[in-house]
Amino acid sequence: MLHVKLSRPRLFFLIGLITLAFVLVMVRLVYLYHWRRDYYLSFLEKNRSATQILYAQRGQILDTKGKVFANNEPLYEVGIDPQMTNIKDFQKLGELAKHLHIPVGRAQAAFDQKTAGDKVLRWHKLAEDVSPENYEKIKNLHIRGVYSNPNFRRSYPCAKSAAHVLGYINKEGTPVMGVERALDFYLKGQDGWREIECDGRRTELPQYRRREVAPTFGKNIVLSIDSVIQDIVEEELNIIQRDCLPQSASIIVSEARTGFILALANSPSFDPNTFFQTPIDSHRNRCITDVYEPASVFKILTLSAIINENIVPLNTVVDCSLTSVTHNGKTYSLPKDWRDLEKLTLPEVFYFSSNRGVAQLSLFVGRDRLYRYAKAFGFGEKTGFQLDFEVEGMLPHPSKWDDLTVTRFPIGHGNAATAMQVHYAMSVLANNGVLLYPQIVRRIENSDGAIEMSFSPREKRRAILESTAKTAASMLDRTDPNLRLEGVRVCGKTSTSQKIIDGRYSHTQHVSAFSGFFPLEDPKIVVTVVVDSPKVKGVAYGIRIAGPSFQRIGNQLTRYLKIDAK
Repeated sequence: MLHVKLSRPRLFFLIGLITLAFVLVMVRLVYLYHWRRDYYLSFLEKNRSATQILYAQRGQILDTKGKVFANNEPLYEVGIDPQMTNIKDFQKLGELAKHLHIPVGRAQAAFDQKTAGDKVLRWHKLAEDVSPENYEKIKNLHIRGVYSNPNFRRSYPCAKSAAHVLGYINKEGTPVMGVERALDFYLKGQDGWREIECDGRRTELPQYRRREVAPTFGKNIVLSIDSVIQDIVEEELNIIQRDCLPQSASIIVSEARTGFILALANSPSFDPNTFFQTPIDSHRNRCITDVYEPASVFKILTLSAIINENIVPLNTVVDCSLTSVTHNGKTYSLPKDWRDLEKLTLPEVFYFSSNRGVAQLSLFVGRDRLYRYAKAFGFGEKTGFQLDFEVEGMLPHPSKWDDLTVTRFPIGHGNAATAMQVHYAMSVLANNGVLLYPQIVRRIENSDGAIEMSFSPREKRRAILESTAKTAASMLDRTDPNLRLEGVRVCGKTSTSQKIIDGRYSHTQHVSAFSGFFPLEDPKIVVTVVVDSPKVKGVAYGIRIAGPSFQRIGNQLTRYLKIDAK
């Protein structure tokens, strides 16, 4: 056996060296314990503790009978903490990328990239909107360092139905339009939070949970929209699109005596689930954003003023063959009629919708009084609809009228209105002379279904006397083959307005519309159909284009709502 004999000096040197090392370690321990203790405890606390966001679920949007129009789909945001990865899991990244629908190279890069400059990376987002089914498959791979954040995605199970009413949530989680935007305060709820502790793998240790504030879920919005009636309207728009190839079309259906909207739709439309796949122009709610010259439907103002104030006798005869007329010493040109007409009684003037007859009668009403009635019926101002981006239209003050406007304004030229304004102006006759606010929300409920807020019909103003409304409605009784309904009488007015193209009235492009209600004796439903630039041979008269749509919708509604003639 080999024996090594150390000299005494060398032995003392070795013992001294070991003792010094021991003393240095002890000094370091004392230093860390007494002077750096708080620092390392806070570092440990910081890495061990975390605040977990408890996301609030957005409230649902439902139709008047409880059918779900908008709800929340549970999803996951999946990422990787490169500081926690294990090289043994590298071979599993191909399977991970497959479940996440991402390139495998992206997963591998996130796996390997542990720093960015001087910054230590603890999170690489790999994918969002991962379904619960796919996330279960990912968890079963047991890849160390792969984590998720639970979230929700807004889902619209009825696809395009009522899209312009509902609106949508964009990819950043911001409500963009419709009910989603207008009632976001009630829908969004309030996120909660929870203080948690994690182990070295960043997995929560439930036994060490601390303070917690539960999320407050959003309120549910119950609309006045009836999904059955909405489907009827949407299908009618498909028929209009198929048969007329219009630039656009809009339909509104409401309750005559309450103002609650039962259906509202526009074409072109979009699917809120895939809003990013359709042109932004199709997202516009044309019922409140687009204006057109209301044309003949505007004639109800002259009729209402004459009856309301007994301006001329109802048996007055008007010569509708004249091309000009002198009134109070001034001569005014008269607009053309859609066909040759002779002398007509006042009720016949409105039944045959004579432009020349109405223009002559309006001279007795006077420009200031006619303007007041237009304002009383809701033209030239926003209707007060609950959704955003409504425009007020155009209603020039009489001080700005010229001699031509005097006889054109009464027939709906030289002004502009939305479909919503026209619809609620017609509702004045259906609701005994009272203008209503449009309503699209019936009530707001909490997440348990308890009612927190209910909405009632709201009157804006009395526009005309009740007796005036009934008399005017009886004079607009429609028996036309394209308008009459099975078993009920209809009140309404067609309109055909020429579009202004390059500063001139077009002879080929029109806006065809009809607005009316039924039954005449006891109004229940108001329907307005507006079709912009239908492509048909000849003039696109309202009775020819919008009339049949009103008729098809009306006949279905009388059966669905069991509306009978009195």
